[in-house]
Amino acid sequence: MKCEDTYDSLVARRDGTLDEHEARRLAQHLETCEECHAAERAVEALREVRSRPSMTPPAGLLARVVRRSKLAKARHRLARVSGSALARVRLSRHRSRWPS
Repeated sequence: MKCEDTYDSLVARRDGTLDEHEARRLAQHLETCEECHAAERAVEALREVRSRPSMTPPAGLLARVVRRSKLAKARHRLARVSGSALARVRLSRHRSRWPS
């Protein structure tokens, strides 16, 4: 079996459509090819994840995330504006000490 054929065979095995001869060839190839064996583990991990029940986020989660995001943006803007204003005040105080 060639490495290029392995993924299709893995999927066929998962779907139950791989015949015995191809299943033996796949097993032999997976024993000797670490890269394809890793692909087999990835397919199995994906199958496991897909078999898990989907989770529904708690009610109001999206609203809380959006609200916190807006608050963070507002705080950032306030810090940027107040920092800029503070710099102008310091600069104007410093300039007032310069001789004209």
